[in-house]
Parts: sequence; C-alpha cells; structure tokens
Amino acid sequence: MLRASTFTTKLSQTCLCGAEVKKTLADRVHRCEACGLIADRDMVSAALAAHVRLTDPDAPSTAGLDTVQARMTQILFAEGLQEALPSQPQRGARPTRGRTHAAARRPGTPGRQASARQNTTDRYRAHPE
Repeated sequence: MLRASTFTTKLSQTCLCGAEVKKTLADRVHRCEACGLIADRDMVSAALAAHVRLTDPDAPSTAGLDTVQARMTQILFAEGLQEALPSQPQRGARPTRGRTHAAARRPGTPGRQASARQNTTDRYRAHPE
C-alpha cells in the first residue's frame, strides 16, 4: 500500500468523467452534472483511487490522478457502473470527529478493537453478471 497526497489527487472532488464536482464533507452523495453519475461519494473516490499514479512511490506529493484512464473505465463499464456504485451511502457512513482509523483501539479497553462493518446482505456481494 502506498500513500498518495489528497491535495494532488482530489479524489472526493473529481468524477470518473474528469469533471470537478465540489462537495462539502457533509455531502455524502456524488452528483456529477457533466455525465449524470449519482453514487456514494466514498465509492466514487475508491474507484478513482485505482487510477492514481505516483512518479516517486516514496513521495506522496508526486501522486496524480490519471483522468484519461478513469474516463475510459467509465466508458467501458457504463452499463454496470451506476449499479456498482450505490447512490445511498452505507449506514453509519458519516464523518466522525476524533476517529481517523477504523481499527483504532478504544481507550480503556485493552484487547478490544473497533472494526469496519461487514456487509451481510447480498446487495454488496460480487455476482457473476
């Protein structure tokens, strides 16, 4: 896993089509007026993260978003993209203060750890189609 600068990549402020989509931290749904994509903000950022390129892997500030490749992904997977990126944020997906790591230890509870929620519904599981 490599670190990439959020200042140079701006994943949460960019659409797969390359358009800039300004959002506040409270805006959890990505709505692009340029291409019409409506999806969960974090899911779009995760999809864009696959298109981040580093000139120097040891320097996070050299990270950049390959917008041409991201747009090609959007074109190639247009039919299933809207379904793959749900427009409703997952339950509990809101910014929290003071918690920066999903698996951080809770103070005063030795041995217990908080963990990321696991989806138990079929909605988010991979399907052969």
